Amino acid sequence: MLGARCEIVLNPDLKIGWVVLVNTTDFQFNRINDYIAGLVVPQYIEKPVTEPEKYVGTYTLEGGYDSLKIYLKDGRLYSTYLEKVLPDLPLSFSGSNSLKAVGYDGHAMEYQFTTGPGSAIKALTLNQLMWIKQ
Repeated sequence: MLGARCEIVLNPDLKIGWVVLVNTTDFQFNRINDYIAGLVVPQYIEKPVTEPEKYVGTYTLEGGYDSLKIYLKDGRLYSTYLEKVLPDLPLSFSGSNSLKAVGYDGHAMEYQFTTGPGSAIKALTLNQLMWIKQ
């Protein structure tokens, strides 16, 4: 319709969207959409845990057959997982709620953490096994 425009923006990954309606034919939707996205999108993105202290604790293998500890030493995170086999090297951050360790023959092992309310660590997935934080 002459003199009116609209634009619909959807983000299926975050399951959010918005509609901008204007009563003009000359409007910069990009600017308003960037502004709205800057306000709305951060509210729906899971915030990564970057404080090492939040990872520290004992993690019990689902089913209760084994456990491992993640601890701080000299400001760096370490794990007791296969500590007699793997090199004694610190873990490093490798993404959102993810740590990386040096595994066999230099291959990386990924520690993927699951968070709950308030970004508290609930569980760890390591080598396709689920470890529950105690």
